[in-house]
Amino acid sequence: MDDTVTHVPSPPLVYKQRMIQRCAVCGDKLLDINLNGDEVQPAHPDGELVRFKNRKSVKIMGEYERFNNVPPDFCIVLVEN
Repeated sequence: MDDTVTHVPSPPLVYKQRMIQRCAVCGDKLLDINLNGDEVQPAHPDGELVRFKNRKSVKIMGEYERFNNVPPDFCIVLVEN
């Protein structure tokens, strides 16, 4: 899983024509777009594991609650693992 990281997106925040979405676990900014632009990227599904490569989402893996363990490329190291 080189160069990949898996996050759990929080619900997006829309403020002054910008949509910002962060990881609910580590706080990394996953999305920051101008809503006045021609192409508006949809927000990532919140509460689901989403794998990113080079800061772009590549795979939606599903709700984190259905996994027994987080993936090896999870955004932070959990003591519980």
